[in-house]
Amino acid sequence: MSNNQLITIYITNFNYSNYLDKAIKSALGQTYKNFEIIIVDDNSKDNSKQVLKKYEHNKKISIIYNQSQKGLIRSANIAISKSKGSFFLRLDADDYLHKDAIKTMFGMIKNVPNA
Repeated sequence: MSNNQLITIYITNFNYSNYLDKAIKSALGQTYKNFEIIIVDDNSKDNSKQVLKKYEHNKKISIIYNQSQKGLIRSANIAISKSKGSFFLRLDADDYLHKDAIKTMFGMIKNVPNA
């Protein structure tokens, strides 16, 4: 297993604009640098779209806007289907990652042959 595999972080969001920016910044601030971020906005009614607009030109981030509310599971499945990573990590829109989260987790699983 390569030490530099692409990791996908996916965030599903529905009306978490108050927390979303911190979640995205924590994902972008990872010490492990080979990652992509996929964000699925589940037709939010708050100002989530304005928060996401700041990140539309970031090459590490893909944003998907559901035209109708699909729910957490369907939104997660949409993100996973777009994933290019060897592994993926779900980050709730109202949570955030420690800067070494991916490095630590990947460090643990890379030594497990069937992970």
